[in-house]
Amino acid sequence: MRRLALALALLSFACDRSAPPPIEELEAPPPGLEVEPKWLTFTCLEPSCDTTLQANISVVGERNVAIKRVVLSEDDREDFVVETTESPPFVLEPGETFGLTARYTPNGDARLDDLSVRITYGDAAADEDEGRIEPGEVIVPLVRRLIGEPTMTVNP
Repeated sequence: MRRLALALALLSFACDRSAPPPIEELEAPPPGLEVEPKWLTFTCLEPSCDTTLQANISVVGERNVAIKRVVLSEDDREDFVVETTESPPFVLEPGETFGLTARYTPNGDARLDDLSVRITYGDAAADEDEGRIEPGEVIVPLVRRLIGEPTMTVNP
């Protein structure tokens, strides 16, 4: 009798688990800009390093986007140089992409705070219709990451 009860319990459990999970509807991303990769990670932190990484920024949606500014979050930093394939201000059409290049050359700057590239944008059209892209800002974090064990060398 116990075996029959166990078999029925397993059968009901298997039947409940075989039901397909509910389908989750995904929303389209809001119109504006999208960055790939989401951040740039610099792994070489020695003063002799010179690392250049690239991100691609593309238009999401069906409207032209005006790129207004591309700046570092701290404009007095000399260890990072940021360049773009276009000079702001400029306009991107739907589906277009522009490149962002960040070059990191450690110079002994002791500031360990977060640093990022800030890209401000808005709708390129002057009309005020419903599909207008709201002004916004995309932030691309510049991450300095130490890999491995820290080492110290001392010369008397």
